Amino acid sequence: LWGMTKGLRLMLFFPLFVSAISLIIQFVLPLIQKIAVNDYLTNESIRPVSSLGDPNLHAFVLIFMAIIAIDLVSRILGVLQSRVSAISGNKFTLMMRTLLYEKISTLSISSISRKSTGDLMGRITGDVNAVQGFMTGQLPSLFTQGASFVLSLILLLCLSPLMSLFVFVPMPFVVYLVAKFWSIMQNRNRKEWIRNHRVHIFLQDILNGIRVVKAFGNEEREISTFKMRTERAAKQSESNALLYDTVFPLLGFLVRIGSYFILFYGNYLLFTGDMSYGELHMFNTYANYIYGPLLWITFI
Repeated sequence: LWGMTKGLRLMLFFPLFVSAISLIIQFVLPLIQKIAVNDYLTNESIRPVSSLGDPNLHAFVLIFMAIIAIDLVSRILGVLQSRVSAISGNKFTLMMRTLLYEKISTLSISSISRKSTGDLMGRITGDVNAVQGFMTGQLPSLFTQGASFVLSLILLLCLSPLMSLFVFVPMPFVVYLVAKFWSIMQNRNRKEWIRNHRVHIFLQDILNGIRVVKAFGNEEREISTFKMRTERAAKQSESNALLYDTVFPLLGFLVRIGSYFILFYGNYLLFTGDMSYGELHMFNTYANYIYGPLLWITFI
């Protein structure tokens, strides 16, 4: 893949650069909010603002504008990432499809004859789209999830090692349930992929030989066969979606059970004066960053 993407590497990996910058912004923003809360909103030593020229007011406005600027930069980077991903993804697809077509053209007649037209079409279209989706969408997400988990864990341990353990309280149960669920889901996903692939192959072959079908008057039979195969694929997709959309939210709830322990113990520390409101807010923010990657890691 590295050798084939010469000339496209910068564009293909640009989403990774944007993800890294967005990750830095994501972790810096709670720190700025903590300063604003602790030093300018809940600090009792600060006297009331007497005029528009008060230095405390100027500092708070500066922090407020910094938060807005960071959010604006993050959104601009998101727009650039989407545009560059669209351009690089299309160029990557063009390159891959051309290479596959050249490869098929160089095969012997006996090699081509062992594959149906629909199967070869699926390789050039469906398989290339899967690789493109990984490069432009899933790869940056994997990078963000992994880096977010590591950074969040380090920061949580620095803020409060004991409260950090609450995040991992439900993990033995979640890992066990995910292992059982994923073994079932993987088999269902394979069935769905196979049935959809067969539908595409059948459709391509029928359209390719439509003159033969019409010559022998087999339209009704082929329509019935196509409908049957499409219904099988649709039912399998529907069944998979129902199971996934039912179990996955419940697993997400189990992963976040630790947040209730953090809520209780963190507010206790807040009441006793051992933790400031800004620190508690920052801890909750970083903890929220770790729940998604944690569920993703359990699936891996």
